[in-house]
Amino acid sequence: MPTRGRVFLTLTVIAAALVAVLLLVRNAPRNQDSDDLAQRTAQCGPTWRNYDEDIKAQLGAQAAAEWRGAPVQVRLVGQDIEVAFRLEEPWAARDLAVPILLRDPLGRTFTIREAERTDDLIVYRLQIPADAGAATSAGAALFPHVELRFPHGEMRAVLSEDGIWRRDAP
Repeated sequence: MPTRGRVFLTLTVIAAALVAVLLLVRNAPRNQDSDDLAQRTAQCGPTWRNYDEDIKAQLGAQAAAEWRGAPVQVRLVGQDIEVAFRLEEPWAARDLAVPILLRDPLGRTFTIREAERTDDLIVYRLQIPADAGAATSAGAALFPHVELRFPHGEMRAVLSEDGIWRRDAP
């Protein structure tokens, strides 16, 4: 018959192992690239005023907190506005595009959903509707500036002569 000390030691080891397993399971990274996250990203419809809160509520707080990116360029390409972001992990590895918002000088907000991925760069493309008056048939932009909203940030960019919006100095 085992001694009292051996029983106590055995129970202590079992309890410690159980606690360790529970902590690992609780803190294990969840598969954010699941169909669920893809579906939430596709259905995400943030508003300008509550963008950050909408993203957290619609994507999930953890997924929203993990999104890290910096705008690289905003430019006019024909009738489209392209916005390029350099993403950091884990979103750089995900083939998902969190919607960003673009606002014109008249306060009209456009949701950019179409995106193309290459490595850690994501290029959002927005074709401005003809009735928005953003570009002429020659492709000359009529927006002197645009504002962007994206997770953890916003930016105002002023159009230069070469069709590229440059970050506006604060």
